[in-house]
Amino acid sequence: MIEKSATGWRCRLGRHAYASRRDDNSETPGRTIRVCIVCGKYFEPESEPEFDVEAYQRNTSFFG
Repeated sequence: MIEKSATGWRCRLGRHAYASRRDDNSETPGRTIRVCIVCGKYFEPESEPEFDVEAYQRNTSFFG
């Protein structure tokens, strides 16, 4: 991995150049991951918030 001071301006702005690579983990063969080709950062998608059933029922109640 490249030192932090040597990373490109795109990575410092958060615009990484991701490329698909084969995962080294032997537990999940054939799985691909996305890695920035400039700084080596792994792409981690944002997790969606959990669905709150109680809030949904409160907000969609007929008698409200």
